[in-house]
Amino acid sequence: MKIRSSWIFMEHLNKNEKKDETPEETLQLDLERSVYSFIQSSFPSVERVPAPISIFSSRLVGNISNCSVEFNIRGVGSVQYLDVSVEGETEELVIDCLEQTQNTLLQSGIKKCYVDINSYDAVSEHYCNKIVGNLNSFERNLRELLFNTYVLYFGENYYQATMDETLQDKIKGLINSSNPKEIPRIRKEYEVDKKQAKAILYLQHFFYSFELGDALTFLFSDNLQTADEPKQNEESNIQADLSKLTDRELNEVITSMSSKSDWDKFFSSKIHIDNVKEKITRIRQYRNSVAHFKHFSKTDYFECQSLLQELNTSILEAIEETKTVDFANRNKAIIKEALEPLLEKWMLYKKSIDSIFEKSFYKAFRDTISRLKTPPDSTG
Repeated sequence: MKIRSSWIFMEHLNKNEKKDETPEETLQLDLERSVYSFIQSSFPSVERVPAPISIFSSRLVGNISNCSVEFNIRGVGSVQYLDVSVEGETEELVIDCLEQTQNTLLQSGIKKCYVDINSYDAVSEHYCNKIVGNLNSFERNLRELLFNTYVLYFGENYYQATMDETLQDKIKGLINSSNPKEIPRIRKEYEVDKKQAKAILYLQHFFYSFELGDALTFLFSDNLQTADEPKQNEESNIQADLSKLTDRELNEVITSMSSKSDWDKFFSSKIHIDNVKEKITRIRQYRNSVAHFKHFSKTDYFECQSLLQELNTSILEAIEETKTVDFANRNKAIIKEALEPLLEKWMLYKKSIDSIFEKSFYKAFRDTISRLKTPPDSTG
């Protein structure tokens, strides 16, 4: 297997500061500070071989860490272009060698003379490909937990109850702009009008339209849900004279009336992870690097992998708890709500039946009851 990375080295301003040097000294200094010289000093075992491309190019080859390594240098004026190719038996071996090689070169002092630009980063590509599946799994698991929880508590209006209008408008805009062709299909499939089709579209796509940054905003921002306001007002009226409360009662009232983030309300009791917001933020930064093909090193990979494993484990456990506990409790509450009117009617009927029965029973046995109340005189 052969993998290549490409670099551009642009002369740093410091390289041109040679005021007191003679032309001969300047030429010697240029040779010592060339990309070619830095490679030779960093990797003594490599050898120069003919470079058939042009007289302005150089080629060095050698063995490093059980791999064949080739350096191809081309110069255009003060700019040097470097391709580093590594060939080995396995991809892991090649990537380790390539990463070690480029780290050695960049730590050789070359940055004192050149500004380095990694124009094609094969190492980052390798680790991006390794982590992308786990990032995808984390985001989908998080979406499932959010969706299950919010729909459980808020029903079909979950996004209106959980997100502020600014975020709603942003996501609706994304949905409207990216899926205009879906409206006719939804209208036909569900046999609904345009307005209903849009509502269906929001229901189906809302949690797939926001990014991790949006999730961080509505999960961890302190807020007071509209559904909580009546309860807050009621508590305020009941406890109007706070001076009469004990310290403990006052603390409970203040705690109950304080605004909480959605994370505190719905998820913190299920996911017991310290600094969870900071960890999701860190994952988001790595995710953006991977999505935009930016630098993503081996160290980045292992740190991101560790964070993903910790969060994914807890999120999956929370999903199962929601399905087994919250769903069951919610179904019990729904059944209770559905049966309450029937139970009320039954109690009314029962009361009427009991009353009618009591009257009929009393009438039928009235004489007997009367005799029992005034037993006959046994002395006569």
